[in-house]
Amino acid sequence: MDTYLPPATQPVRVVVWAIHLVLPLLGLWLLLAQPRVNIMWHHNPSHFWMIAVVAGINVILGLMISEAARRRADARLFLVSMVFLSSAGFFFLHGLSTPQVLLDGPTLGFDIGQQVGLTMAAVFALASAFLSVRRRLAR
Repeated sequence: MDTYLPPATQPVRVVVWAIHLVLPLLGLWLLLAQPRVNIMWHHNPSHFWMIAVVAGINVILGLMISEAARRRADARLFLVSMVFLSSAGFFFLHGLSTPQVLLDGPTLGFDIGQQVGLTMAAVFALASAFLSVRRRLAR
């Protein structure tokens, strides 16, 4: 089920992809070239709430994608929803274990919560990609 795109939209897609790839690199270059621009900000309660809100948004997106996967009976889409949900769970664990908010000091959950969650999310994303490749080879 490939979507048809008129030939005129193809160059636009390349430009959009290029912008999405170049902008983060320009930001990194700016921070490395001008260290005074890199502002240090450390406020644990704000960190907790920011992480909790982002994790909540990920849960909402994951549930919406999961519902779309159920309606379409699409295993690949379900795995994409698991990317959002698994990363949200560990990201929320990271936020809950923010030092001096709910706990007295740093914990293992604060230190490795993000890495474990993103690794699990990457496994789901990889599985989704392999399902896509397998489906194309079956045609």
